[in-house]
Amino acid sequence: MKNKLLIIGGHGAVGRIILKNLLDKGISENQLVIAGRSLDKMTNFIEKEKLRIDYRQIDIHEPIKKAMFEDIQLVVMCIDQKETTFVEELMALKIDYVDITANSEFIKKINQLPQNKTVSVVTSVGLAPGLTNLATADYIKRYQPKTVAIDILLGTGESHGEAAVHWMFDNINQPYHIKQASQPIKNFTLKRVVDFTPKLKQRETYNFNFSDQHILNEQYPKIPITTYFGFDMNIMTKSLHWLNRMNGLSFLEKKQVIHILKKVMKKEMIGTDAFAIRVSNGKEDDKNGFSLYGSNEKEITGKIASLVVYRVYKQQEKVGIASIDGILTLDDVVNETHLHKFIN
Repeated sequence: MKNKLLIIGGHGAVGRIILKNLLDKGISENQLVIAGRSLDKMTNFIEKEKLRIDYRQIDIHEPIKKAMFEDIQLVVMCIDQKETTFVEELMALKIDYVDITANSEFIKKINQLPQNKTVSVVTSVGLAPGLTNLATADYIKRYQPKTVAIDILLGTGESHGEAAVHWMFDNINQPYHIKQASQPIKNFTLKRVVDFTPKLKQRETYNFNFSDQHILNEQYPKIPITTYFGFDMNIMTKSLHWLNRMNGLSFLEKKQVIHILKKVMKKEMIGTDAFAIRVSNGKEDDKNGFSLYGSNEKEITGKIASLVVYRVYKQQEKVGIASIDGILTLDDVVNETHLHKFIN
């Protein structure tokens, strides 16, 4: 009987948060399975957390062994991929799928697969993409703006998950396209100064290649949507901008430097664990712009993902290939996660 929920990377930084939230929502331990390549890591995690869940050794880069998936109803992916082969194999087996990746190229590849309404395949289910998509859709529906700016603020005082850190530094030097520019632009070139909340004012943000803007620009082709990013400490954000101005970001391509920076980002540093997103028309006098904010971005990402997973697992209707807005509304997320809202 297909009734189990498999979390690939369920012992990782965000995967364990999803697992905990599903247990809190009443999913029983005998319905949950974690998977990965390292048996030692999984068994150590299960023993440390005193869990009674099953675990399976699975390499997502190898062809699926159907016997391992005979009882699986839904797969949650917490590990980045480059190709969609694994997803396509799951779809052929009519197994639902939720992916927490922020990789815009991979999400694009999934969205280009043939639509299949016999399964649910859902992406963009975290903070960005995810919450930012829902907030932008809500803002556009209410106010019909001509342009949209999405500003994201992360705390330097929080340790960040390995996949998120890898993604950031692997993409920091890659130019990308936005609607407002005829040529590809570099990260950390377009500056904004944003008041996120009464306590988080005058924070600098710069354009960054988050996948939410690409997904949203396809949904709303007549509205230019651009995502900007910064840290709670302006000096950190400024440093990346000035390195970019001096072509210094190229040193981030060196393996030794990337290794050091990834270790630093995974540790708690000076600063706070606050995070915020803001959606507006990009102008300071926008009275309709609003922010959603809280603390512990990693925790919120896991909570939002678990809401999507729980809904997909429980509902009978299949949505085919979809983003978070095919499953949840902004109110669903705000009410369940108790995020704070600030309106100018």
